[in-house]
Amino acid sequence: MYKFIKTISETYNIKDTELLILWKKIDVYDIMLNTGKDFIQNQNFDVYTQQGSISYLLFGKQPSVQSINIKFGKLGEIMFKQCILLNPRLKLLECGVHKIGSSNIDIDLLWKKDNTIYYREIKANINLDTEKVKGTSEKCDTVKAYLLRKYPKNDINVGILCWGCYSRNSSNMQSKIQTFENKYKINVYFVDIFLYEIDTVLSENDYYKCFRELGSLIPTY
Repeated sequence: MYKFIKTISETYNIKDTELLILWKKIDVYDIMLNTGKDFIQNQNFDVYTQQGSISYLLFGKQPSVQSINIKFGKLGEIMFKQCILLNPRLKLLECGVHKIGSSNIDIDLLWKKDNTIYYREIKANINLDTEKVKGTSEKCDTVKAYLLRKYPKNDINVGILCWGCYSRNSSNMQSKIQTFENKYKINVYFVDIFLYEIDTVLSENDYYKCFRELGSLIPTY
């Protein structure tokens, strides 16, 4: 469905107002699931635990969970970009490496809605150690200052998007949320809020169902 909407919008130059009506009817579950399937098809999962590791000692040859986690670290970012690209009310801005001062800094997700520029540092898990929490917060502050200079006429909305849980209510990361928000003044958002920000909805059950289905496609032996 989402590929169909994108194709007809580009081919027939449909007005934004008409395309927005179509966007409202798109199944976000379908977008995420198909994006995930495409992602999995392009991955090599032929990485297994090796002799000398505790996992191999306990369970023998098994798919490397660490390798899977690393590969899938970018999937949320890819999915969310697809959702933004298909909403005519939103504009996906340049993501990736930006030259900020003397440093090259990777901006995970950047988009515009009305007069607001949204920047999200994407994390599947915010249960980070003290130094990484501090480093992530400082990165958000640096990017915010950069965006304020680059877009002086726009409002800037900066935060962390944790996609490993649907909402903060379903998260076991309350202490880290408090650290980011109270100590470093960096807001932490979850999937439910992100979906609201991009004018769409997906239930908690469907969100987890999508990833369970994708998980079933990963080789387990």
